[in-house]
Amino acid sequence: MGRNDAVLASAGIAAAAGILGFVLHKRFLSGDKYDGLDSAVSYSSRKIAAARAMEAEEEAPLVLDPLAAGLAGPKALKSARARQQPAPTDSGRKIKINMMAIRTKWFDDQLEVSLGMPVSKAIQDAKDYVGTTATSGTAPRQCVVLGAGMDSRPWRLKLPASLRWFEIDREDVLQAKEKLLAGVGAEYEILSPMHRSTSVNTLLQDKIGRIDHHMVAVQYPLRTYSRQAVAADLGDPLWTTALINAGFDPSKPTIWLAEGLLMYLDPSRVDELLKELKGMSAPGSALLTVSVTDDVVTSIKTNGTDSDLMSTWQFGCPADPKPWLSGLGWNASVVATRASLAKALGLAPEICGFETDSSSPKNGRSLFIAASVA
Repeated sequence: MGRNDAVLASAGIAAAAGILGFVLHKRFLSGDKYDGLDSAVSYSSRKIAAARAMEAEEEAPLVLDPLAAGLAGPKALKSARARQQPAPTDSGRKIKINMMAIRTKWFDDQLEVSLGMPVSKAIQDAKDYVGTTATSGTAPRQCVVLGAGMDSRPWRLKLPASLRWFEIDREDVLQAKEKLLAGVGAEYEILSPMHRSTSVNTLLQDKIGRIDHHMVAVQYPLRTYSRQAVAADLGDPLWTTALINAGFDPSKPTIWLAEGLLMYLDPSRVDELLKELKGMSAPGSALLTVSVTDDVVTSIKTNGTDSDLMSTWQFGCPADPKPWLSGLGWNASVVATRASLAKALGLAPEICGFETDSSSPKNGRSLFIAASVA
């Protein structure tokens, strides 16, 4: 090698090292900012868990999630605590019900109704709150959570013992969640690159002893027949292959749960995704979702936002989403707002940390939707 070649080679190595150093430095800064996760979107999973944890501290919480604090972590908990609004002194509450708490409550209740599980008469009679209860013997026994984040329902809800539970999210979220589940003593299974196997969970075994699925007591046993976590990008149609490889059966009725997902996708991709769900849904399947409206996204694009998270929002549904959903193969039976949910649950406006006036322009920015496959 001549002198010039050696100089060029050394320069190339130095440049490569510089690029690698920049990438690692950027990843370090991102990981620090987002508590070890890759982005604001991924970190939102821990912020939502923190909001559930705040509600769980109440004497009579709207939603009780004993895993939420451990899944959120100290950083997200500190931030959430600073944002809470104190409740009136004579209300019996320390803080007002936050936006995530009532969202979680509706998804919990709607999921149980869609599964044909027994719910209180108050929930059954609440007008425009939940959809039709599934018929016994034909209720779905598969649930797929799209953009699952730090969802804890398989450990805290009373779910059918025959229910197969699938979670889809980014790989960084699922890997972080696996470690956090071990930390709170939850029963779970090993994460493989594309899905969870039924192998012995060595991480949890080292922490609390050997686990035989559904046989040995853990602090939070899995309340479903199985749970598979699928690392996949929902912006890529190949997610369907990964889900089927994880054991999903398209010939059986399914509940698709998309809680806080759609706004992060390109509008055309949202349409494609809902069509994909329709194509994988047997009769009796249901879609449970929430979406901001298109005027919210338009306002963010026009006026900007200080929120790293909201700046990533791309999709908003129409103010009346029923015709749009119908064109994609879904019949909406419930379209509700936070104000209507609070009214259906009999929540006093003074204990709610969100708009409860149905006539306010702020109401209707997020729509809660329950739909059946057409």
